[in-house]
Amino acid sequence: MPVGGAVIRTRRVPVNALADLHGMRFAFVTAGLKSEHDAISAAATREGVLTITSDRTCVQTGRCVVAVESAPRVQITVNRAAARAVKARFGSAFLMLVKEI
Repeated sequence: MPVGGAVIRTRRVPVNALADLHGMRFAFVTAGLKSEHDAISAAATREGVLTITSDRTCVQTGRCVVAVESAPRVQITVNRAAARAVKARFGSAFLMLVKEI
């Protein structure tokens, strides 16, 4: 899928095959995986994969890096410790728009 000048390639990775995150840059953690957050976080940290989710709890507990919520209003939350763990860095303009915890 082309986005700007980049091409994004997507692939589903089941929670029982987290070693497949190797070489990935991002992982979208879907809702309903609370019982798997620890395993996903460990694999993402090991592989340096930035995790994005709509589940704020995953970010609040430091298991995911970024949460994007749309209701009741759009809010992006970034967990600083989780970001450091995967060596993610964000530009200052982006950080002005988000809530950091």
